[in-house]
Amino acid sequence: MALNYTGMGAGPSANTVTDPQKLFQALPNKAKAYSYLRDVQGEVLGAWHLQRAQQRDVVIKMNTGGGKTTVGLLMLKSCLNEGVRPAAYFCPDKYLCSQVIREAANLGIQTTDDPRKTEYQSGAAILVAPIHVLINGKCRFGVGYGAQSEIRLGAFVIDDAHACLGIAEDQFSLTLPRAHDGYKKLQALFDEDLRSQTMTGAVEIEQGTGGGLVQVPFYAWIEKQPQVLRALSPHAADSEFEYTWPLIKEDLGQCRCFFTPQKVEISYRSLPIGVLPGFEMAARRIYMTATLADDSILVSHFGADAESVSRPITPRSASDLGERMILVPQQLNPGLTDVEIKEYIATHIKPHRNVVVIVPSEKRAEFWADVVSTGMTLTAGNLQAGVDRLRASKGGLLAVLVNKYDGVDLPEDACRLLVVDGVPDVRSLLDRYDQSTLRHSDRTLAGQIQRIEQGMGRGIRSNDDYCAVLLMGAGLIRALYATGAEAHFSPATAAQVALSLQVSTQVANRGLPAVQEAFQDLWARDPGWVAAARNTLIPVTYPDRTTIDPIAAAQRAAFEALRINRADQAEAALRAAEGGQTDRKVKGWLLDQVAAAVHHLDKVRSQQILHSAIEKNSLVTKPIAAIAYRRVETVGMNQATQASQFLTETYGGDGNKLLMGINGILSDLVFIRDESEEFEQALYDIGLHIGFRSQRPEKDGTSNLDVLWGIGNATYLLLPCKSGAVSGTISKHYCDEVGGSANWFTEEYDHTFSATPVIIHPSATLDRLATPPANMRVMTAVQVETLRDRVRAFAHSVKDRLNEPAQMRWALNANNLLGEHFVQNNTIPFRR
Repeated sequence: MALNYTGMGAGPSANTVTDPQKLFQALPNKAKAYSYLRDVQGEVLGAWHLQRAQQRDVVIKMNTGGGKTTVGLLMLKSCLNEGVRPAAYFCPDKYLCSQVIREAANLGIQTTDDPRKTEYQSGAAILVAPIHVLINGKCRFGVGYGAQSEIRLGAFVIDDAHACLGIAEDQFSLTLPRAHDGYKKLQALFDEDLRSQTMTGAVEIEQGTGGGLVQVPFYAWIEKQPQVLRALSPHAADSEFEYTWPLIKEDLGQCRCFFTPQKVEISYRSLPIGVLPGFEMAARRIYMTATLADDSILVSHFGADAESVSRPITPRSASDLGERMILVPQQLNPGLTDVEIKEYIATHIKPHRNVVVIVPSEKRAEFWADVVSTGMTLTAGNLQAGVDRLRASKGGLLAVLVNKYDGVDLPEDACRLLVVDGVPDVRSLLDRYDQSTLRHSDRTLAGQIQRIEQGMGRGIRSNDDYCAVLLMGAGLIRALYATGAEAHFSPATAAQVALSLQVSTQVANRGLPAVQEAFQDLWARDPGWVAAARNTLIPVTYPDRTTIDPIAAAQRAAFEALRINRADQAEAALRAAEGGQTDRKVKGWLLDQVAAAVHHLDKVRSQQILHSAIEKNSLVTKPIAAIAYRRVETVGMNQATQASQFLTETYGGDGNKLLMGINGILSDLVFIRDESEEFEQALYDIGLHIGFRSQRPEKDGTSNLDVLWGIGNATYLLLPCKSGAVSGTISKHYCDEVGGSANWFTEEYDHTFSATPVIIHPSATLDRLATPPANMRVMTAVQVETLRDRVRAFAHSVKDRLNEPAQMRWALNANNLLGEHFVQNNTIPFRR
């Protein structure tokens, strides 16, 4: 006889219980491997249920491999059981969505990938979808302020929130290539405004050459909004517009617009996320981030509540993080080249283990092309196939990830050596502009360190996993050893870096075999290393509160205030943030944003604020009225004393940091077609390092001259940089520019000052129509390479005696860098 169990064991079920830990136990169809929760999962779920489940915005910070997917699914199932429905789980891409669906199946939780399904809308299943399903101009959850949609959203999880934020930024940015009619219309509309910011950049944009970046001044952008809308609206159905235009058209005046010769970008500092009612009206918004991340961007971009974001839910300790040994061979062996590292990895490590290299750009990927495994240069199109291939392999593969620092997990043998090569590239033209405007600021450094740390996390999936991490590239090492860099690592990574530094002292100056020997201890599970690695993380805990960047909060407040025509409130928020800053560059950058807000109230006062901004940071928006030029004073200048003071202040007396910094600068002093910004900045920086007084008049908006050096008492070099030129001769146009700079110098300085124009160009031969100033000199790639060698040798000579001017003078003289002989020793005459 069949037994009847109906009515027995009555009580909460998997479809009614709201405590996520009890819910886990109640799930009837879990896979065998899911018999219990990990400690860190229980800690996070308990804290959420007891204290935070009713809050609209919650941040969950867990390490990769800590089981956060299960945590997110249980939270959403708890919301459904409570009656907060429908529920969705959003990921950066389809690949990660497939992992979530697989995890849900192992838990016995029903999912769907279609928000139109009845199972989703009724709350019977959780929607699992890429973030672009929620954030796009044709969103099924509605688009437009106050818009209604038949498909609702009650609760959602955004997993790997920082990767999703990058996608959201792309969705809210309109980018048009030069060939698009919209580019041509906007370029014609703003041509004079671009020229007011930089004549050279505007000409390059007009001609379609070079790699310059020019911002449309905010006052022109705001005043010409009717013309902008008339120019762009007819293209609403174009492929570049259809998923973006509906998101940005209502708040277009708050955008910033940037031109390069190749494209135009219209983008935001704070996203108008309210245009998506599904996002804005959801009752529960759960953001899952890595423990390393600064979550302030959740406030500025997603409009999350700052107080809630400042109190993330975390495990009690960092012991759930996998092992990493993090070594920097070029810091241990300063003469080591990138080529030597690449060849050693390919010859000695790749045959036995899988190696993954993260590079910032396709250009840098070309450097690895001769050793990368076939088909393993991974970009968006072949990423999933490449990752699957790594996961199926025990060794012998070398893969290159192009600008992919998050959203990829490479557990166990998929990656045993992770190489981070170079400083991560910024994503957008807005980011490029901000990075250039805030160059060498702590704010820029913090962003670089966070991206580097994100990349370093790709090779560990759980606390049982382990991965060797090798950092390389002059720019990356310069950032890594910059003053204050260590403060921007998360507590767990900082602890692992400190442990790795102890390892470094034992292998320093012994070459790459010694580095491999240290890594071998990790790979072979040496008991001494394993104990040290685990003990390092035991005391590391996460703070109960994190500091929300006051600038991010102010930018969000200003954006919302301007949306309701309260420019006074926007000004107050941004001024409060500016008042809390000590870095003049950052203060000037913020005052530029204050001026943009005030423009809606008082155009005259806005321009006055902009003049104040440019006194603090000469790279921000140029005001309408001309900027007065400030002479570079050289009277009484002592080159050796000045070099000593600059190097001591910049590097804190640390000679090794000087070498790392110099290598980073010199890595940018190379001739690259159609690119000049990095070269010009490197030339400016080199002048300061060798005791000259440097200036960038073109960047300051006072002249078309790229770089000016004050090299001695009333003596100057005028340095127009044509390092990106492709012509075999110095053109008439370039010579006319040089002549114009010489005339400008004569007007700004009197007859007691002298200047030598030195054009930097691939060729020393003049075009037959060219008529340069009689005293013009040339630096070709040969002279620039010689200068690089001399500056590097100078740095090595003084690294242990930075505060000794006498040693500075000896080293400057020995390397032909003294101002009085610089032209003779480092330049050549032009040829006809």
